Amino acid sequence: MQPNRDAINNALALAFNEMHDEARPANSSTVYRQLVEIRHLWSQLLSNFRLYLANRVGSFNEDALPIQEAAVDTMYGELRQRILTLKQLDEQAQLGFQTSIAVNDVLSGLDSWYQGFLKVKQIHNADGWRVDSKIMKEDIVPLLDTLSSRLMDIETRIGQSTAEDVGRLTEATQRQTSILMWGMASILVLMVLV
Repeated sequence: MQPNRDAINNALALAFNEMHDEARPANSSTVYRQLVEIRHLWSQLLSNFRLYLANRVGSFNEDALPIQEAAVDTMYGELRQRILTLKQLDEQAQLGFQTSIAVNDVLSGLDSWYQGFLKVKQIHNADGWRVDSKIMKEDIVPLLDTLSSRLMDIETRIGQSTAEDVGRLTEATQRQTSILMWGMASILVLMVLV
């Protein structure tokens, strides 16, 4: 879509240059006004398309997507109609040489750009338009869940093992303390007897 966008921008620039450079015919104010309106509609169309892309990619408000698609469709129709009005003036030989070429370039570029938009819209309305999201949902999230579950199992086993080790250490300490106490008591009794 970018080459078409650039071609339209260049064609409009050429038409405006011709309007500024040449001595103006009687109908030049009408043509100039039409060109200004076409350029304005074109910039609005691009802005709406960019907003649509940002909304779709960012998933900010997916409910607004059909409205934004319809806005692009409507603006395309309006813009195309205005270009066809200029084309009628061209057929009546009321446009300059460069403006005549520019009108044809803008019309063909706009139609090609719109075909690209239709492809983008088709891709965006498909279920698997974002492969990264599909991979994330179908492959990565289940792996992360499995990994998390296994880590929880390991943590539980480590907790049980730690509890068992503490229990054994406590028993060993109690036995050693008992043996030491009995040993000291025995030595004390032996000393008293001696």
